Amino acid sequence: LDDELDMLRLYLDMEKLRFKEVFDYRIDAGNDADRENILIPPMLFQPFAENAIWHGLMHKREPGQLDIRLRIQDDILTCIITDNGVGRAVAAAASSKSAQKQKSMGIDITQQRLNLINGHTDNNHSLQIEDLYDSQGAPTGTRVTISIHTISSPISRRS
Repeated sequence: LDDELDMLRLYLDMEKLRFKEVFDYRIDAGNDADRENILIPPMLFQPFAENAIWHGLMHKREPGQLDIRLRIQDDILTCIITDNGVGRAVAAAASSKSAQKQKSMGIDITQQRLNLINGHTDNNHSLQIEDLYDSQGAPTGTRVTISIHTISSPISRRS
């Protein structure tokens, strides 16, 4: 998990530079877990951060915000990725068909990976995508929630 978060930070920093600071991000990983010994599938969070940037935040007129929050409770890692972008409906209308195809593939591939993990364990892994709206019904972004059962590494890197 620690390595995955480091790679995610590098990716987000590169995208911030590439797009001239049109968004900011915050990763809140908490302090209650030994992140370097928790094993998760690689590249699990990056496709959703990428979708948030490319399909939500890039279409905003003002700078956007991407928040990533991780918590572990009862051996379940929950990652919530929230953006204040234009929302999926507006992004779909503004994007080309090829961009929509890429978006769907990233989500589909991650869902397939979670289904494969579920097929080999009794654990339930989930992926939820929620459109966010203000009190007047205008889109205010997207929230993705990924929950997976954690596995601890039998070998500590600190040893």
